[in-house]
Amino acid sequence: MKSCALLKGKRVWVHLAILTGFILYLVFFAVPLFNAIGNPRYESSLVPVTLPEPTDNITCAVDYITVISDALRIFGYAFLKGENTADHRIYVVLRPSDKPEEYRVYDTQQLYHPDSAIIVNGKFMDAGHSRFVCTVPMEGLRQGAYRPGIYIEQDSARSLQYLDYLINVKGGTAEAMPVSARKTVNLPPESQDIVYSIDTLRKNDELGLPLIEIIGWAFIQGRDSVGAHIDVVMASALNTYIFDGMPDSRPGVTEAFKSLNLDLDNSGFVTRIRAGAIQDGTYRVGLYITRGEEDSLLYTDTFMYKSGDSIQSMKGKQP
Repeated sequence: MKSCALLKGKRVWVHLAILTGFILYLVFFAVPLFNAIGNPRYESSLVPVTLPEPTDNITCAVDYITVISDALRIFGYAFLKGENTADHRIYVVLRPSDKPEEYRVYDTQQLYHPDSAIIVNGKFMDAGHSRFVCTVPMEGLRQGAYRPGIYIEQDSARSLQYLDYLINVKGGTAEAMPVSARKTVNLPPESQDIVYSIDTLRKNDELGLPLIEIIGWAFIQGRDSVGAHIDVVMASALNTYIFDGMPDSRPGVTEAFKSLNLDLDNSGFVTRIRAGAIQDGTYRVGLYITRGEEDSLLYTDTFMYKSGDSIQSMKGKQP
């Protein structure tokens, strides 16, 4: 009888241990995991919204854009600069490139991360509700290119900001292509210490939206390209634009200049500019490189003439 009582007691303790383990799993793993990836069955709904003009007061980023189970899934974070996130609503905007007036606004599943807090200008800010997932059924999207944006409502504030991506919907799937963001920079005086090559300057309309695509490599003489960043400058008699260059690995440049004993693998860049983002005119292409505290600017021998969606490039002289 005593042994039976001991055995029964052990079973009770085993069951209690299993139950405790399950509760701990729910509290410390399952719930945070659910909050991190969102409800896979959640489906975003169209929201009737009249969008405001774009603003510049949203901090946002997209972690990934993919298609899962016949749905376009956009995962990222967004919040109004300097504002807590507890009472804001995040929406995703999809704006067709060919018919921008036919934009679509979708609600999102907002994910709570209690450890998301940042300090802005010495002010503590709760960013715990800044994460979101937007899940759009592919069957509701017609084929073509879309520019995604983030729309946020908070109290009486209504803010809109477009992302530096294009999403191409085709054949039941979608592909995201990054587009270079325009930057505001105080450029230094021109120097002559940049070695470069502009390999490609062309119009890329593969997504149904004309893009100016510039591909090449550049580095500061005597400097590795490790930690360097390359921006493209488009300068005309009336306007100067600066666009973010996206890194492009170029180990061949290191090999071509191996006598210099420099690491130039990071010297490549790709810049894609929406043709509508710059005025018509004749532009000289410049390269602006930053590397730590160093920066250097050089205007190349490549020129571009833009008229509407038409792009013409020439080297050595203006077109």
